[in-house]
Amino acid sequence: MKWRTFIFVSILVFLPCVGKAEKLYSIEFRGADIKDAARMLAKLDGRSIVIPDKVQGSVTASFENTTLMNALKSILTTNGFGYVMDNDIIQVFSRTDLEELGEDLIARTFDLEYAKADAILSQVQSLLSRRGKVTADARTNSITVMDTPDVIAKVGGLISGLDRQGKQVLIEAKIMEASLEFIRSLGIQWGVTKSGGKINIGGLTAVGTDEQGRSLMLNVPASGYRGSAPISGLGLVLGSFGGVLTDAQISAAERNGDLNVLARPTIVTLDNQPAKIRSGTKFYVKTTGDFNIGGTTTTQSNLQEINTGIELNVTPHVAGGDFIKLDIVATQSEADFAQAIDGIPAVDDKTAETSVQLRDGETTIIGGLFSLKDAKTVQGIPGLMKVPIFGNLFKSKTKTKSKRELLIFLTPRVVDSAVAELPYFEEPESMFNPAPPKEDEKPKRIVKKRRPW
Repeated sequence: MKWRTFIFVSILVFLPCVGKAEKLYSIEFRGADIKDAARMLAKLDGRSIVIPDKVQGSVTASFENTTLMNALKSILTTNGFGYVMDNDIIQVFSRTDLEELGEDLIARTFDLEYAKADAILSQVQSLLSRRGKVTADARTNSITVMDTPDVIAKVGGLISGLDRQGKQVLIEAKIMEASLEFIRSLGIQWGVTKSGGKINIGGLTAVGTDEQGRSLMLNVPASGYRGSAPISGLGLVLGSFGGVLTDAQISAAERNGDLNVLARPTIVTLDNQPAKIRSGTKFYVKTTGDFNIGGTTTTQSNLQEINTGIELNVTPHVAGGDFIKLDIVATQSEADFAQAIDGIPAVDDKTAETSVQLRDGETTIIGGLFSLKDAKTVQGIPGLMKVPIFGNLFKSKTKTKSKRELLIFLTPRVVDSAVAELPYFEEPESMFNPAPPKEDEKPKRIVKKRRPW
């Protein structure tokens, strides 16, 4: 506060009266803040001033017989700033902003090939000057920029770096039901870990450790396991296996009846773009409702759509060293008609979200969704098995309970070409798909002999 007192005294001592038209001042600043000095000069001259926050610095100067505007211009220019007068309002700018204000604006339209205009709009806006404008056209996928030539050049460099063809990822999925024997043969270790903060279960004693040294609550041996710890919710476990070995084991399990393949969807998506895979049943439930319009009650029926099954949302991220990171969201939905309200069944949803990193062509497995099925079978001699009391001697009842697990196999592959080729599955030979003739075989000519009668 001392320097302010000194400025005020200096003005009173050295202030001469030179007439009404223009006044000359003798002013001295010593270590004064540039903002306070500029505000004082503008106030003495009867003007308003606008100073941005980026104007910073100190002033040490002495002026003899000068106008207030000359003193203001001098202290601003010395610190790399300037001002523009607009109806007795002083606006302070940096030198760069002043140069832009003096330049003519030009407009240029950038046509994008790969990137979306709306996606890079915010990045382009960060480069614009105070007078610049930018608009995005979703229909033509283009961006129009109006600014100085220097800013236009910077925007062009930014867009050329962002508008590049991204890599494509082919994701092959296998959705299947498997028996517990097949699960054990694959070496998947369903259990919970003692540490890590994901799941806390009290009263259990660790029975062993896995390959990463984690304590396990369940001692189910697994060979060749590599993945993350089990996750709560679905009991989700990730394991990574070689593609050829996994396919061989799946084929053997299908022949043995331990595995039932429900779907084999394949989808291609861009890097960092989500892909959706769904396998399930869509059914409709008829609903009715009463509507009162103008005192008249009418009954109207509608169909409500209910989706059940498996839904996968996978977002691939291509990393270096042939690695691919997958962000996976798995959801299983089942309709429960036992808890239906007004004919609309409840939908039981189970959702898990996780991330896994694996090499190009490797297979990761998502499991932990179990289904229990009860079946009753009655066999016997027709007629005799229905005889009261003695009918039990001629029939047998069988109750079976089966527990199967839903497995989801995901195999990502990086596709560098512009058009991705989906995997080709050869159809076996049949009467509808005969084998083509060999090159060395010539078509035989069949001659029918006429009978004499």
